[in-house]
Amino acid sequence: MSLAVTAIERERNKILHELEEYDRADVQRLASKTRDARKALADSEALERSARDKVAEKEAQVGELNAAIHRLNGTRPTADRPQA
Repeated sequence: MSLAVTAIERERNKILHELEEYDRADVQRLASKTRDARKALADSEALERSARDKVAEKEAQVGELNAAIHRLNGTRPTADRPQA
């Protein structure tokens, strides 16, 4: 092999190695970002579930208080009244 071919192959191998290292580092960065995004999504979904649970709890309390008011007033809730 001539010296020129050897030099070209050496340069090619160097570039391929750099490309491989760059690709590996890029993949690791993207994997890290993906993990962070998945964790953030899981956290936000947990917050959403918690908020829905709190709203349902408050709605149930309002329903119980409305029922107590109707019992004390001797009235029936609107939904229980016969339709005309």
